[in-house]
Amino acid sequence: MERAERLTWAHCDPFDRIIVATALERAIPVVSKDERLDTVPDEGMQRIW
Repeated sequence: MERAERLTWAHCDPFDRIIVATALERAIPVVSKDERLDTVPDEGMQRIW
């Protein structure tokens, strides 16, 4: 996914990057207890849980 490649987020897990990129593209929150997702430097990213 092109959006996942363009993320400036330092997190290297490809699956997390795909989840975040998909959430950003669709403008939906991510449901996860993983606090590392809070470090995404995009203001549109929202984590619930």
